[in-house]
This record gives sequence, structure tokens and C-alpha cells, in this order.
Amino acid sequence: MNTRYLGLAILLMLLLAVPGSQALAKGQQVSCNSVIPRVEQIRHLRFKHPVQQVFLTREQFRHALEQESEQGLNRVAVRNHERVLKLFGFLPQSSDLLRLESGFRAQAVGGFYSLRTRKLYLPSETGKLDALTRSSCAHELTHALQDQNFDIKGMYRHVGPHDSDGQMAIKSLIEGDAQAVQATYVDSTPGLAEQIRSELAKRTSNQNLTRHVPTVLVEDFYFPYEAGDRFVTSLYREGGFGVLNKAYINPPVSTEQIIYPAQYLHHQQPTSVELPNLSSTLGRGWSELEEDDFGELGVIVLLAGPRFSPEAVRAAVPKAKGWRGDRYAVYASGGREAALWRTVWDNPGDAKRFEAALRRYDEGRFGARYGESHGELRLETPSRTAIIATRGSEVTYVIAPDPKLARGVLSATGAGPRVPNELPQSGGGGMAQMSPAPLLAGSAALLLVGGGLARRRRAQP
Repeated sequence: MNTRYLGLAILLMLLLAVPGSQALAKGQQVSCNSVIPRVEQIRHLRFKHPVQQVFLTREQFRHALEQESEQGLNRVAVRNHERVLKLFGFLPQSSDLLRLESGFRAQAVGGFYSLRTRKLYLPSETGKLDALTRSSCAHELTHALQDQNFDIKGMYRHVGPHDSDGQMAIKSLIEGDAQAVQATYVDSTPGLAEQIRSELAKRTSNQNLTRHVPTVLVEDFYFPYEAGDRFVTSLYREGGFGVLNKAYINPPVSTEQIIYPAQYLHHQQPTSVELPNLSSTLGRGWSELEEDDFGELGVIVLLAGPRFSPEAVRAAVPKAKGWRGDRYAVYASGGREAALWRTVWDNPGDAKRFEAALRRYDEGRFGARYGESHGELRLETPSRTAIIATRGSEVTYVIAPDPKLARGVLSATGAGPRVPNELPQSGGGGMAQMSPAPLLAGSAALLLVGGGLARRRRAQP
């Protein structure tokens, strides 16, 4: 996915409706200090200095969250990225990305640790350390522990500034680690899991939190926890805390490595994909909006469709198998956009499977059919022309306002008309036998705010 604008905050979210604001009484002291020794024991790391904890009323907490989220906000970049997401079909045309994101966050956030202030922020409606707050403390204290023992900000130097897939992979390591510690803390503390269930039963749970939220936002929130937990567990099973801690020095660089942990353990790197500059091809008045990558997770989310459904996400996973690398660039002139997206696959069979899935996806969203000529597929509507050209293990996708521009973009890539060689009907990469980490296991109640394909708003810390 896409974490180019991951901010300075690592934020914990709870999938429940939080009661209204309530001021803390004078003299009431809430503290996570009782949780600290157990977190150190579980994670086999020690705090180097105390962690400042800030407990707030719900109203104060929401204000602090908004302030943290606004740090480094680039509204122009957000609007540009919104156009990109709509062009590819991740978002409906009527969507307001900032509003969607803000609404989702307001309903779900339960606490956060800030890399900017190095403080832990949690709401407390009762002024007491209840079971849910203790659980949240374990997660957020793990982030503080990571921050004190590893170079969290420096980890992002392992990926480029326009490698959002690599940034999502790093975030998945960080969040998966905290999720694993939290789960271990809850499971190993007598009676805590039952207390949490009891507290949740007393609250008005929002079972439809994701009902009207696009897949791209839901998966951005879930993935670092669900798949990250599975990734961290795989590393621990491979070599204990030694292997896990080394991942903070040599972090994962793609969501493919998170979904298939053996890819990371076997040092299988994604393929670097380069694109030509299309400024001269498109002509005067066109300028680049954005260039980046989607990664394997981005391909899954795209093919799952904009309306979130766990079943659709699971069905899209095999269609993205064999991903080795990708790169896209989107240009704009006024209200018009043109895009070039090149993907590389493990073998021609994987490329053809993706071509077929992309074809069905486009035909569904545009309500038009692709025609085939000279080894390429072309779809035309009154306002869009799309071309898919598959050459061996590469698939080039072009979308432009008219056939002439689309043809010019495709020619600039060197992927012009050519009679294709006979290709295998099916395939599978070298890691095809590995089981993927679940994208949505459906059991986790904790999500992350910040980062992701839909949050390209900030420069890296």
C-alpha cells in the first residue's frame, strides 16, 4: 500500500463506539506504570527512560488527535492523491478523502504514541485504569519501547521517498510487533480478557464502522495489524527475538514480504521499475501529479473494488500473487488526467492472470468492453481510453482522456503493438506454495490511523 505521508504519530484505534466526554476529577491519577514491567518482560527489551503519559477527557483527546494529525499536513498533496485514487477506481468520484478519513478516525481512535513528542496519549472517561485502557497501554508502551531501542525514524531510509509500499511494510513490522505484545499481555494476564469482553458489552459497539468506508481506507487501517502480527510471529518462530530485532536494522521493503514472510527471510527483493518522463509526450499544459508504487497490497485492494467486503479482499489475493514490482505516474492538465502503470510479475502466467483480472475490473467500473488487437487490449468510453499491453512478465496499463493520448503514452514506454508469443495459461512464482498472512482475519479490534495508500500527505520524518 501507500504510506508516503505517514506522519510522526503512531496511533492506536479501537473498533467501538466511545462514550461521551467526561471530565476527570481532581486528584484522580491514571497511569500505565503497572503495565511497564510486563511489557518489558514480554518483549525482552527495557525502557531507557520513563515514558510521559497523558490521560485526557474524550474531548481533550480528540483535540490532541486532530493536532497530531495536522502536523505536516499538505492539503495539495492530499487532493492530488484523491484524484489518483479516483482515476484508478479506489475511490468513488463523489468521495472526499479528507472527510472520509477524518470521520473514520473520529469514530475509532482509542489512543496514540507520538514520535514527535515521545508521549503516550490515552482517553480516560472514568479516571481509572480499566481493562481496555490496560490493554491499550501495553500496545502504546511497546511503541515507546521500540522508539527507545531502535531508530524508528531512520528505518524509513531503507526505502525511497516515493516507495509507499516499502513504507507500509515498515509500518507493518512496527504495528505487528506492538499487536503481538498486546495480545500476549492480554492472554497472559488472568481475567483480563474476560474483563475486556465485559467492558465492551456495556458499550454501544459500532458494528457497521466499515460499512460505508472504501476498501482502500479499511485495508490501510487493518493491514499493519493483521498481516503485521503474522509477519512478526513468523520472524519470532524463525529465530526468536534475535531475528525480530534485526528486522529493525534491515526492515521489510514490500507488502509482499509482509504477506509472505518467507520472501523477507529468504532476502527476495522486489524488482525496481522505472518509467519514462511523459511531459513531452503529453504536451504543453500537462504536469505530474504523483509518481509512486502500489505494491502487492495495492493490487489486492484495487481488484477487490471500492466497496469494502472481506470476501472480495480474500478473493483478490490470488489474483495479485506473483507480484515482483510496480510503478505508476499520473499527470494532469486542468480537470483531465493520464496515467501510466507498469507491473512486473514472477512469470508470464502470473502476468496473464493479472491482465485478465484488471480487464474484468475495468469492464465492471466503466460499463464497457475491452477489444483485442495486435497483442493489446483497448477500452474506450466518451471520456476515457484504457490500454493493457502484456509483454512476457510485464503488464503496462495506460489510461488517458482520448485514444491519441493513450497511444502516445504507450508508445513512450516501448510497449507498442506486437503479436504476443504463446504464453502459459497459468503460473505461480517461486514462492507460490507459501501461505499468505490474512489481510482481514476478522478478529482484531485494533487498527492504525496514519499512513497508507489513502494518506499520502506528509513527508517522511
